[in-house]
Amino acid sequence: MAKNENKIGGLWLSSSTNPKAPFAKGEIEVDGKKIRIVLWKNSYKQSGDKKPDYQIEIDRKEAGMMADPPKAEFTDDIPF
Repeated sequence: MAKNENKIGGLWLSSSTNPKAPFAKGEIEVDGKKIRIVLWKNSYKQSGDKKPDYQIEIDRKEAGMMADPPKAEFTDDIPF
């Protein structure tokens, strides 16, 4: 059977009853690199607007990514 060149991954629907859980999770492959993703239902979508139904994010927890470190505090001191 020939490989489908257009297929980049798959998603699995969440079985969680937690309203803060993602709608689905999965993995895609781009340029040979596997990337874990999560799919969230867009809670801001209202009937008739053009916002997307779902939002896709990189699963930072699975990828081992951390939040950006805090930026250094700005000081007004100018050394002379």
